[in-house]
Amino acid sequence: MIAGLARFVFDGGSAEQYFLNSSLIFGAILTGCSVFHLTSNAAKNVQNGLLLLFCSTTLFSALLFHFVLDKSEVSQFPLGTNLQILLSPTIAFLTVACFILIQRNRLAVTHNLIAVSVILSVIGVSTGIYSLRAIEHDKYSFTETVASTTDLSSLDWVRSNVSDNDILATNRFLCNQDIACDYDDSSFLISAVSGRRVLIEGPRFVVGGRPYPDWVTDRIKLSVAFANAPTDALFAELQRFNVKWFYLDTHFITSGIDPLTNPWGKWATVAVHNSNIFVLKLR
Repeated sequence: MIAGLARFVFDGGSAEQYFLNSSLIFGAILTGCSVFHLTSNAAKNVQNGLLLLFCSTTLFSALLFHFVLDKSEVSQFPLGTNLQILLSPTIAFLTVACFILIQRNRLAVTHNLIAVSVILSVIGVSTGIYSLRAIEHDKYSFTETVASTTDLSSLDWVRSNVSDNDILATNRFLCNQDIACDYDDSSFLISAVSGRRVLIEGPRFVVGGRPYPDWVTDRIKLSVAFANAPTDALFAELQRFNVKWFYLDTHFITSGIDPLTNPWGKWATVAVHNSNIFVLKLR
């Protein structure tokens, strides 16, 4: 759990969010066991006090994040929105400190009481934030960078007209350089929609991020090079991998060639041309 939380706070990329989810699942189970263990023999007035602490923390955190710390303000802080992970225990500890000071004359302050108070306060903060976020309605915004209508219609043709055993190559969202490009090279749209194998696609999710191994880099270079400046040698290399089709996106051509002149005509025929997409059948 600590490892998952630490990775999220200090290196909060998309991969860390998946690990954080796993951490929270185990954390929820352990939290439930801890609360039961620490309160099973508690007196009634102690249980009532703890319930009041939980409800107060929930309400306070919801009001705090609604009126004081909205999303835009939190994003300006160090660590950005990941700071919410640190704000939760901070609010919880402050709430517990106030609770102990107020209740010290009515309750016997023990290590167990402090421990369960901290746990319930953290749960209360999380509940308050979740309740606030749950009632917010984010407007859906369609972005063609993920899946354009042109891609979907072209890949629907591929699914209907290309043999199940055929292999495609593509230059779509492939970054042929040592450092990351401006776009995210983790798209699996071609294989996901067409249901066909691709020589290399979404390399960031294939091998877990840069630096890529040689076999991934070689396939990226081959795919990008054939799209930018096809040659007999590149064509022969594609044949060595049994590639039958090439799904070419002109948005990712960097060589300056004019796609409308069909510079790939010596090595492939154009099966489909749909705006920026050329589906080439290799000869």
